[in-house]
Amino acid sequence: MTLRTSLAACTVLVLSLSAAACAPQTNGASSVQTASSTAAPCFYADQVRNFRSDDRTNIYFDTGRGRIYQAQAVGICQDLDFATALTIRPQSAGKSRLCAGDWANLNVRGMSGVNGPCRVRIVKALSEAEVAALPDRIRP
Repeated sequence: MTLRTSLAACTVLVLSLSAAACAPQTNGASSVQTASSTAAPCFYADQVRNFRSDDRTNIYFDTGRGRIYQAQAVGICQDLDFATALTIRPQSAGKSRLCAGDWANLNVRGMSGVNGPCRVRIVKALSEAEVAALPDRIRP
């Protein structure tokens, strides 16, 4: 094999490996996307349109377009079950988006005035099935 043939063979090999590395991989998973895989993984605090809580630790945020996110409070958020308004802000300075795993501060306006801040962790974006399974009283 000549040097020219070897270089051509190496070039073809490198190009084919590069193309294979860039191809989408399913790893045996179905190519059908579920509602949870298409839900936006993050939201902006100013997108929150409504909220509900089933107790003093779980909070559900409606960010519009059918997107519902779950957050869990660390400890107890006072007046959360009687809240008429709340403000949510990312805990990290300079951030404006909230994603699963992020921490945020809630200020809750309830029957006794403004309480807070209450520290919460964003758990996840709920799938359509999870939203449908929420009882009406806690679905935002």
